[in-house]
Amino acid sequence: MNKKQIFLLTLLLSLFLFASATDTPQCLQKLDFPQYNLIAYSKNIPQELQIAIASQIQKNTTEEIIVDMVKFGLVGKTPYGRTRLQETEHIPNKIGTIYGWRAHLITDTKEVTWKEELILPAPAPIWGNVKKNETTISDKKDRAVTVRTVKPKNGWISNDWGVVKGDPSGKYIIRVFVENKFIKEFIFFVE
Repeated sequence: MNKKQIFLLTLLLSLFLFASATDTPQCLQKLDFPQYNLIAYSKNIPQELQIAIASQIQKNTTEEIIVDMVKFGLVGKTPYGRTRLQETEHIPNKIGTIYGWRAHLITDTKEVTWKEELILPAPAPIWGNVKKNETTISDKKDRAVTVRTVKPKNGWISNDWGVVKGDPSGKYIIRVFVENKFIKEFIFFVE
């Protein structure tokens, strides 16, 4: 349960306890919330308020994903062997240079699906080791769409690309989507 769900449930229970403490029960109304294994009985909470609270709790049972940080740049290693990202819009057109994006998510969801659109300024003769079941290359060989379902690591998801022989110089675009929602567009230059 996230903080918003806990707040709404606490509000509902507070109203229930207030109504129970102020009046002697006469005709009790059953409130059933199976997703929380909760049944409450109330006489004085107006039915409209009960419905509003119940629908808000139900609406929030679908996992919310908040993207609180998105970065793009050169990918390298620290002296201790950890991956690091140096934010930049300028990527050297040198074979082996790695670049990519990172997004930090706040969610209780165990898995998320992200989509990335990579648009090149011209066709690339070689697309390296792309996974055919995840990445689709356009017929013109100037676009790639990757869709991947992952388990965020400490809230982070990412994707990297490496410069290979024949990659065109110029303006590149990467668009990132999480659960079909547009997150960020990165415009950068491979030169």
